[in-house]
Amino acid sequence: MLFMATKKASKKTKKAVPVKDDNTKVFSILTYLIFIVGLIWYLVDENIQKSKSAKFHFKQSLVLVIAYFILQIVASIISLGVLNTLVWIAFLVLVVLGIINAANGVDKELPVIGKFAEKFKF
Repeated sequence: MLFMATKKASKKTKKAVPVKDDNTKVFSILTYLIFIVGLIWYLVDENIQKSKSAKFHFKQSLVLVIAYFILQIVASIISLGVLNTLVWIAFLVLVVLGIINAANGVDKELPVIGKFAEKFKF
């Protein structure tokens, strides 16, 4: 009976994707922190390009950076300092969520914007 209860509970949680090497995990975390470094690393390292998990987190961080710049431009055009601050806070929260997911080896979409990462095909 106890075994069945554990089995039911595990269906609700997202399973961690096994990371085969530390480079993939370091890359996944770094791409959220310093996107340009992650971009360069992705372009020059074939092992990272082949890693499903690294590619997933790279796409998530790419969408995050694009959304951040678009929202900052819109906030600047309508000249609302409060909106700039809210965009920055939302960006930081999503970066932290992405880093936590990458550090735990979980390929989980970021809230709100994560679904757009599927549109990138590379």
